[in-house]
Amino acid sequence: MTTGATVAREFVDVMGVRPLIGRGFVADEQRVGGAPAAIVSDPLWRARLGAAPLDGLTLRIDSALYPVVALRSG
Repeated sequence: MTTGATVAREFVDVMGVRPLIGRGFVADEQRVGGAPAAIVSDPLWRARLGAAPLDGLTLRIDSALYPVVALRSG
């Protein structure tokens, strides 16, 4: 089982999390009805996503597809 959380766009900055690859969330991803996005951990990316290139990589959460925009450590 994989766990996740919905977070505000500022979460990445407040927690001091810097993506290893990719970017943080942008304003459009924060607004209601905005484009969804996901940041995944390095272990999840390697074990569950096959270390695939981020460009075009998506993650299915329930019935929605989330583009993976960044990879973070641990």
